[in-house]
Amino acid sequence: MIHSLFEFTENTMDKATLTRLHGISELLEKLKPLLQENISRLEKEILEQEPLIQRLLDSEIITQKELITQIQESAQYLKNLLDPAPPPPNPKGPLTVVMRNGEVISETKGIDTLLKVIDKLGIERVKALNIIAVRSRDLPLISDYEDSGYDQKRLGRYYIASGNNTPQKKQLLEEIDRRLNVGMKVTVKPKQRK
Repeated sequence: MIHSLFEFTENTMDKATLTRLHGISELLEKLKPLLQENISRLEKEILEQEPLIQRLLDSEIITQKELITQIQESAQYLKNLLDPAPPPPNPKGPLTVVMRNGEVISETKGIDTLLKVIDKLGIERVKALNIIAVRSRDLPLISDYEDSGYDQKRLGRYYIASGNNTPQKKQLLEEIDRRLNVGMKVTVKPKQRK
């Protein structure tokens, strides 16, 4: 995919990089109508050709249509990267995660948000990071066993450390994001004073 060329994290995007990405985004938008115009021309031309040339032109049309799809995906990727979706005005819970594609995950409880994100990213993929959730007990975020001395939630055949407070869950999610480079934005809703 074209957008795999643009694997940037928020920390690596300086002003010059952002300017270049905006330029690339504009260029991609300009390419799309040119390719569509060329496809229309080829589709008209194909009718006047011999069978062998028709097959070659048909193959070229398919290639250009695939390129248009890649351009559309890349333009959307850049749009999300440059202008990420803001968190919803009233997230359900204390922890909100906005995925790179704009999907918002915000469950009533922070642990449920954490579980949903882990499940979405793939539990095996996150488990492979070997993130330690409780350093004093050397307890991994995702373990194969139940620890009787610490709160855990079951997700599939695994146990997820769940006794962390919301800011700690935010740190765990940010570490997952940093190490997998999945482009999540994690926010904690400020506690309301009574």
